[in-house]
Amino acid sequence: MSAATGVAPDLIRRTTRALATGELNAITGKIPGGPDEVAFQRFRVAQLLLGALTEERFEREKQELTAGRLGVEDHRVGRTDTDYRVLNGGGNPIFRINIKFHGSVFQQARTHVGLDPDDCFALATYKIHQALVRQRDESLPYVFLVLSALGVTARSVSDLISEEYAWLVYVSKKFRKRDIEEAVVARLLTGAFAEVLAEIRRKIAASEFRVISASRAERLMKEKLFERVFALRQRAFTSAFRNAEIDMHFSLTREMVPVRDFLATVASESPQRLAVLLYQGEVV
Repeated sequence: MSAATGVAPDLIRRTTRALATGELNAITGKIPGGPDEVAFQRFRVAQLLLGALTEERFEREKQELTAGRLGVEDHRVGRTDTDYRVLNGGGNPIFRINIKFHGSVFQQARTHVGLDPDDCFALATYKIHQALVRQRDESLPYVFLVLSALGVTARSVSDLISEEYAWLVYVSKKFRKRDIEEAVVARLLTGAFAEVLAEIRRKIAASEFRVISASRAERLMKEKLFERVFALRQRAFTSAFRNAEIDMHFSLTREMVPVRDFLATVASESPQRLAVLLYQGEVV
């Protein structure tokens, strides 16, 4: 025993080694909150991690996608509903982008909304409304940029996140939880975890960005309201699908446009013409 601390030297050495390899539970003991809380925290971090990996891919390709003819202004720091604004050659904004990751397959899509499960993207109706309000208030078109990597879900990715990180989010109550979650995600994006995330990055890199404007989303929702927003046809929806959002479901291949095709149109149209097309939902 150590006379000064009353702690066995061997325990100190084991704890030091564990901490050196990033095992926080070497000093915390069993993670509080139980398995359900751990699973929830892992899931939350996994959701943010997938969003960050999607943005990472966009950051890597944005210059290629815009072919140097357009500017891209980063607005992620503000945590608003805008991730980026696209600027014309004069530095003036021509539309805003909100990036979404899509990985979960809606297995009952054919039955509930008449779409193939692999061709179905769900977007919360309130997000469409928020986008339209923002578009009208600021007179700046709003588009959703969606990366679809089917099978890559927060549930599956959460298994890659250690209990120590789940514990850290759970116990760091002096700080804003989102700040801690984002700090954990930033750590997971470092080289130390490159091997762990290699397969996820590969699948994301092999996936395609697609675009739909807020205006077109609204128009399709009005045209296909009861067909595609099945929550409106489902009796006691909130009881049957607890915590589920009321979603509008879109066809990825028929109602959304590959980002390269969209940006080719952006580059070929005047800003004034493009704004009109986006407001009317005619480009995407």
